[in-house]
Amino acid sequence: PPRVAFCDAGVNASCLRGLPPAFFWPEWNLRVVSVSLPGLWTERRVHSLALCLAAAEEQWSDSEDREVVIVRRADKDGWALQGSGTDNALAVGRVGGLRGPFRLQVWAQTDSNLELAKPLRILAAEGCLPTAELEQALMLPLHERPLPLRFQVAAVPLPLGLNALAGAEEGAPVGEVCIELVPGGNSKIMPRRYMLPEDDAAGASQASTAAEEGGDGHGDEEGLPSIGPDSVATAASGFIC
Repeated sequence: PPRVAFCDAGVNASCLRGLPPAFFWPEWNLRVVSVSLPGLWTERRVHSLALCLAAAEEQWSDSEDREVVIVRRADKDGWALQGSGTDNALAVGRVGGLRGPFRLQVWAQTDSNLELAKPLRILAAEGCLPTAELEQALMLPLHERPLPLRFQVAAVPLPLGLNALAGAEEGAPVGEVCIELVPGGNSKIMPRRYMLPEDDAAGASQASTAAEEGGDGHGDEEGLPSIGPDSVATAASGFIC
């Protein structure tokens, strides 16, 4: 079964298991609160980073809405959202497309080791949290504020022929990414008659609140700032001497 990897270690996964209620929610919303990836910030080959939850491969072929793209700021280990306004402030995906264990992935857009070749998109690091954290986030009422989820991300094996990014070998700590994860209040998927009145109102106002705050309308912590299109090229080219 596609969600068998969400089972706790040591649990017999050879038979069908009951699906936790949280996985019946249709969508999730992700907002990036803070990022500290000093090694990748100083890596000259990295143009930008994409932060997303681990999902089935077919879930990534039709849309880029399921990831948040960040680029360097001028200050050391500083990161900002790519783009302007709310275009890149929120990642949205289907709960049914998630694949366990509960992982946050860091994908890097990097230079190739060949001249005149297109940039490569490679998985640079991953961080894991217990499945209970995912279930708690997806069961959170839409009108309540989410708790931040902090992923300690570590380097993963790179494709053959590529040198380790920032010299980080497999399993070496890379940094920390803090996100907020909430269930998505999409009335086109979840009819309002199945939602509590307060959750219905909260879900209906998520889009307008995100437009005003540059986030998903949840949480106290300030998210990463957005930078305009003119700043993206400068940030992506690097500030390393």
